[in-house]
Amino acid sequence: MTSAPAPGGDDPEFKSFPSLKTNEIITELKQLEVDLTPEEIAKPQPGKVQDVYLTFLDTLSGTVTEMLEAQRDQVTDGVENREIYDGGLVRLFIYREVRAMMVAAQVFDFHLQDLTRPQSKRFKRDLCALINFFRFRSDRLAEFDELVVGTEELVDRRAQLEVLTAQVQESIASLEAQQASEQEEADKLRETNLKYSNTLLHLRKVQTELLAEADQLQKDKTDAHVRHQAAKDAMDEVSAALHKLQKRITSSPAVVRSEIARLQREVEEARASLKEKEQQAHALASKKHALDKLEQDLVAAVASMEQVAAQMDQAARASQALEEARLEDAKQQNLQDTYQDQIAELERSLEQMAARLASDRATRETKRASNDAELASLTEQIHAVSDQTKERQALVEKTNQQVADVERQQAVLLEEHDAYCAEMHAKKEIVCDWAQNYMEALSRVLPSS
Repeated sequence: MTSAPAPGGDDPEFKSFPSLKTNEIITELKQLEVDLTPEEIAKPQPGKVQDVYLTFLDTLSGTVTEMLEAQRDQVTDGVENREIYDGGLVRLFIYREVRAMMVAAQVFDFHLQDLTRPQSKRFKRDLCALINFFRFRSDRLAEFDELVVGTEELVDRRAQLEVLTAQVQESIASLEAQQASEQEEADKLRETNLKYSNTLLHLRKVQTELLAEADQLQKDKTDAHVRHQAAKDAMDEVSAALHKLQKRITSSPAVVRSEIARLQREVEEARASLKEKEQQAHALASKKHALDKLEQDLVAAVASMEQVAAQMDQAARASQALEEARLEDAKQQNLQDTYQDQIAELERSLEQMAARLASDRATRETKRASNDAELASLTEQIHAVSDQTKERQALVEKTNQQVADVERQQAVLLEEHDAYCAEMHAKKEIVCDWAQNYMEALSRVLPSS
């Protein structure tokens, strides 16, 4: 991998990371399971230094010695006397990987002698850079893990939202179907309501007519009471006149007739006695005059009795008319009571129908309000789901952009790695040529000696 130029030039003291104390370095290295003493930092040895760098390689990039040996075997495959190159190529690959790691850690002046002849100051600086890079990598890995977890949660949430959206759409479709199916029933209820309204108007008209008839019957009743009172007054007058006539008549007609017969007998006896006794002629004449007067009184009494009988017949007819008026009044009263019962029944029916209409209207309003509230709630949920989906999509797009940026950086690093490999292959060819020439020279020299 080709190294980028140092941002600080060739100044070996340039560094863009904090300097750590020895005890801090030892503490951080213990987290990587690297045991390093202050003496080993103050006087670094190549073997220990190489082990530390290999540990960082394994931790930061996943590069282990076996991978480097596999690369060596791949390079030396088919080469004669390959054992000559084994150790040198492995150290060369280690240096290449460590240098690339140090460049990534912002150390741009790392050389091979930092592995073969390490210096305390530079080794401590390199450890500070690697620890800082390890911290930065750990933070980025944590952020990446959080981002991955967040992305998975977003994907799961998106799936849940899609399922919820499908359920909401199904609920809306079901509500629309239910509303469509209930439309016919609503139309029927509307028609029934119209019929009830028309019936109510008709019943109100009938009630008005019945109330008018009741008022007319009340007037007729009042007139009947007036006529009854007049008939009663007339009957009282007739009764008073009859009582007055009864006071005038002391005897009945039969008694009067018997008295007349008796008087006639006495008249005949008196006449006979008059013949016998002329002395009593004047008395008999006076008696005769009295009898004539009595006869006139009897004729007047008979006429008065006939008049009283006519008045009694008239009073009986008036009493019968009064009784008929009473019966008619009772009939009118019964009819009025019947009408009042019918009016009360109609009023109860009207109240029941009004209560039923109010109940139906309240039920429909409650159901409509419930449907409207549920529809509004579903609409709000859909909007909320849509807003959350948009936010998640924006976050996913941002994440995809970040992933694309990381992929571009990785592609750049891979290109640099490929270029570095090509450079190493070229150097390997040169080394192989040198080695071949060296071997040929040795082969020419050895036989002659």
